[in-house]
Amino acid sequence: MIGHIVKVGTQDRDEIRKAAEKGNAINKLAAVFRYIFVLRISGFLTILAVGFGALLVLARESLPVTGWDQAIALGIGLAILTDEQLLAKIKPPSGG
Repeated sequence: MIGHIVKVGTQDRDEIRKAAEKGNAINKLAAVFRYIFVLRISGFLTILAVGFGALLVLARESLPVTGWDQAIALGIGLAILTDEQLLAKIKPPSGG
């Protein structure tokens, strides 16, 4: 989740600022969360699926991280590596 926030926050900084221009602090925060988690839900679900799969593979013998700092770094790294635009370009092999 943190990785998704960082990724969307850096990629779509201008759109998030436009979404959070009006209203008080609570409305601005709601607009930011709406943009990150509702409008960009496909990227969020992709990151969750890839992250879950990576943790399943890495956790065969033990947990891949030993502390919260390593968990945050792993989450941000997976978010940056899982680019939904790159995944959308993958085409299934043509059967023949």
